[in-house]
Amino acid sequence: MPEQAGPRALAATPDQREQLRLFAADISLPLERAGPLVDVLSAASRTRPELAALLASIHDQRLENLRTLVVALAAGGPLRLEPEAPLETVWALASPDLYELLTRTRGWTRERYHVWLADSLTLLLLGDR
Repeated sequence: MPEQAGPRALAATPDQREQLRLFAADISLPLERAGPLVDVLSAASRTRPELAALLASIHDQRLENLRTLVVALAAGGPLRLEPEAPLETVWALASPDLYELLTRTRGWTRERYHVWLADSLTLLLLGDR
């Protein structure tokens, strides 16, 4: 949510690497909380069209919320990927599904996930600079 403290701090930070580190640390707990709910909703949406519409709406809203990060990053310098690719990259890597896969299935800690997320996004969005 762009109006929350984490996104405000991120937008106030001019360093892109620090922005990604702040984002990864801030998003981990919400993903931990949302993951099981999204998993249940995803399973139920296969047979209930109204739940499929709700799940699609949740994914769309998450994409729009993540736009705040990408706009703040782009304000600090060029990004490595083309126009919509940075947003879609963040949306995919910071997804409740991937968080659940890495933490629940592979046994990663929240800390390990957020370090990995920050490192991965830095490499993919900023490259070697």
